[in-house]
Amino acid sequence: MTTLDKLAIGERAVVTAVKARGKLRRRLQDMGVVKNVEIEVVNAAPLGDPIDIKVRGFDLALRRAEAAQIEVGLTRKRLSGLRTGDTAVIAGFEAGRGLRRRLLAMGLVPGESIRIVRAESSGPIIVSVKDSRVMLGRGMARKIMVYPEDPADVAPAEVEEETVRG
Repeated sequence: MTTLDKLAIGERAVVTAVKARGKLRRRLQDMGVVKNVEIEVVNAAPLGDPIDIKVRGFDLALRRAEAAQIEVGLTRKRLSGLRTGDTAVIAGFEAGRGLRRRLLAMGLVPGESIRIVRAESSGPIIVSVKDSRVMLGRGMARKIMVYPEDPADVAPAEVEEETVRG
């Protein structure tokens, strides 16, 4: 697991634990920072401290030392949002039965590790999966949900099994 202070601007995560004690813990709970809530890092001060976060639609500022007391797991994101060289694990599909079957036939199976070979600002995305390269249109790539490569960074509440009926 990682902590909130380690996230980059624009990254979203799910709170997995609040390690703070006493008054700080109570203050964080009062602000809505509790287990299984999604948090986004919105901005950081010029010297990096404090950081601005968005919790349940509200903007909050936290010192990095306070943010270090909050353990988070990264949420899944769309394959189309990855860059050349990124690696991820397929989480599932937000697509109909026909497209799911097509993706499965290409070797894009939930739980399978992939690497982005080419992802320019326009044009198809090329991914490497099971020692093969697969070219995907942007529309298809938007329907494939992925997790970061390191499973320890995935929030337990976000993990879901993907089943396909034949």
